[in-house]
Amino acid sequence: MDRGMVPARRPGRRGCSRGHTRTNRGIRIMHTSWNDVELRNRRILVTGVRGFVGRALARRLVGIGADVHGAARSVEGVPAGVQPVEVDLCDSGSVRRMVDAIDPEFVFHLAARVTARPEPDLVPDMLAHTLSAGVHLMSVLTGRPNLRRLVLVSSAEAACENEPPASPYAAAKRSLEQFAAMFRAAFELPVVTLRPTMVYGPGQPRDKLLPTIVDALRHGEPIRLGSPHRTCDMLHVDDLARALCAACRPGIDGRVYAIGSGETTPLGDAARRLAAHSGLAIDVGDDGPSGRRGERDLVVDIEPARRDLDWAPQWTLDAGLHSLATACESIDAPAAEPTRGAGPTRADRLRARILDLVSEYHGASFGESARAFQPGKSIVSVSGKKFDASEMRRLVDASLDFWLTAGRYAERFELDFARRMGVRHALLCNSGSSANLLAVTALTSELLGDRRLKPGDEVITAAAGFPTTVNPILQNRLVPVFVDVEMGTYNASAARVAEAIGPRTRAIILAHTLGNPFDLDGIRAIARKHDLFLIEDNCDAVGSTYRGRPTGSFGDLATASFYPAHHITMGEGGCVLTDNTKLKMAVESLRDWGRACWCAPGVDDTCGKRFQWQLGDMPRGYDHKYTYSHIGYNLKLTDMQAAVGVAQLEKLDLFTVARRANWRLLRNRLARHASSLILPIREDGSEPSWFGFPITVREDADYSRLELVQFLESRKIVTRLLFGGNLIRQPAYRDAVYRVAGPLANTDRIMRQTFWIGVHPGLREDMLGYVADSFDAFMAERARARRRAS
Repeated sequence: MDRGMVPARRPGRRGCSRGHTRTNRGIRIMHTSWNDVELRNRRILVTGVRGFVGRALARRLVGIGADVHGAARSVEGVPAGVQPVEVDLCDSGSVRRMVDAIDPEFVFHLAARVTARPEPDLVPDMLAHTLSAGVHLMSVLTGRPNLRRLVLVSSAEAACENEPPASPYAAAKRSLEQFAAMFRAAFELPVVTLRPTMVYGPGQPRDKLLPTIVDALRHGEPIRLGSPHRTCDMLHVDDLARALCAACRPGIDGRVYAIGSGETTPLGDAARRLAAHSGLAIDVGDDGPSGRRGERDLVVDIEPARRDLDWAPQWTLDAGLHSLATACESIDAPAAEPTRGAGPTRADRLRARILDLVSEYHGASFGESARAFQPGKSIVSVSGKKFDASEMRRLVDASLDFWLTAGRYAERFELDFARRMGVRHALLCNSGSSANLLAVTALTSELLGDRRLKPGDEVITAAAGFPTTVNPILQNRLVPVFVDVEMGTYNASAARVAEAIGPRTRAIILAHTLGNPFDLDGIRAIARKHDLFLIEDNCDAVGSTYRGRPTGSFGDLATASFYPAHHITMGEGGCVLTDNTKLKMAVESLRDWGRACWCAPGVDDTCGKRFQWQLGDMPRGYDHKYTYSHIGYNLKLTDMQAAVGVAQLEKLDLFTVARRANWRLLRNRLARHASSLILPIREDGSEPSWFGFPITVREDADYSRLELVQFLESRKIVTRLLFGGNLIRQPAYRDAVYRVAGPLANTDRIMRQTFWIGVHPGLREDMLGYVADSFDAFMAERARARRRAS
């Protein structure tokens, strides 16, 4: 890297480094730095988001993958990736409404009037916009059950408690610190205060000291520093952004930390070095021994921050000054990251025109006339994608970025899907089958220590189902233990799972069959009692709930599929869900070649320690981007797929309502045939988002499944069997090592007599009415045959 600089990151990308500790066996991963993991997917409020520091912090939080809300008096110019909130922080009612709406878990309060001028006319302004606004915010945040941390940004100028404040700004900040201490002591507000020194860097307002030096150099104007011999601790804005995130770690409530570079530099020397980085030389004059009234050298102790926050500055002064000089030189160039309020470019206008044409194309190609239903001629499918112009627009929009691997849409989907499912981490991959592979393989990771699964350990699963629920067990040299299921629900009961536990049983993986949740209360209780991992195969159940909570949020891990047959689609695609940070790290590593570093493609050194590791027997400084901690795969998906998923996820609630309504229509219409058909039963406490409508022909029926299925297929009603049926009867498992717990009578019965038909949201009432009429016609024909036979 040139001049010791941290490289710029692509907007919207995430990345950091998985940490390590040395062991006798080589590499073992340990917990990453807290801020890089725990803030992802969290609801975060940043006040002053349009300011210099606010923008730098927002970029970092968006890159981490946080759900960032930015408060400002105007939403113009809010950084990309931030959800803008227009608010007057001086109005306590407005502040309360904002906080009620966002319910933030972490708050960074940066908003203030920033000026060190010691002028009396600034006092009312500082009182209102710095002190009162901060007090309003602390008052509203007090007692919020979901608030984990308020990070208050003060100033090093507020630190001189034995001397009077040098300016209205310093006085307001010192007073705000006192209020924060009171709120912490009296009301247990989880607040931490940071006192940064002189902050500088790219994007700094042009009226601040260092940018004015560059402007003066450009125009041949004299440079007046007031007191060039005054020393300052100069802090790069990116180092401050990292410190702000580090201040969210637990266990430090009520503390105050100085944040600086740890080195002091005379202002005159800094000006000369900045000029040198701008390709010029200057003679810094001296306007007097003291400069402005009340000015003092700023020297701070950053050791407490190093110790408690595990933070240290990464930017040297020369590297930082070079970055500032370079940014100032390119101030008139187009911004790499577009902001709200910027005028559209020609490319923007062309993109908008292309997307409008996509909408027109959708209307012409997929309009209602193309979907007109003709009974007996049109196919009634078991599944199928349902979409409108928004999916096509998002797909084309992503393609125009020409970012061919996972990018901004993938990050947005992971954030939105995790929030929708009620979990902390959502990790996209290329299929639901890959998601199952990653989930099971993650249980073998050394990250789990003694709890990790080893070859020969057992995993309980249902014998009736889809093969890629079971295959990862065998692929990891584990032993599947097959249990039977119940007729009607087609799920394994808690009693059957409990009876299957043996001395080497370590985990349970069960699918919510056709969207019908299994007994999560009972199965979870068994898993807790016996210290077993639980994986929910939620591929057929996205949108289902159990006791009012989404399926996929109960297990140690859960999986989802976005194949076109499923509840929402990306064409191909899958996802692993978890609340467990270690499992998340293992899944992400396994998905991304097994590497230890998780910098995004095209991004390097976001941890700032790329060449500083000494790991196992590897040479010191070996590129961490090519350090591997798991035997992994490449199971990523493209941003174009994720773009379709973003549009689909917005429709999930509507799709779920349609699936439930279609299921009820069939259930009511087919109830008259219950004497010869076993109709589906939902588990107690569940609200399934049905993937299909399972039907079993009763043993005493005078017709077979084959006869009924062939009749329906002849009327263009598509049917499917319950996937692999009894999997141990499939040729692929002939030589597999497994254990069977109890008889599989119902599983065999399913293989002989069960099938299912569709309830997907693309089916309308006239289509389902035709399906029900077809069952009526078949039963009427059977009745006539019985009468003829008698």
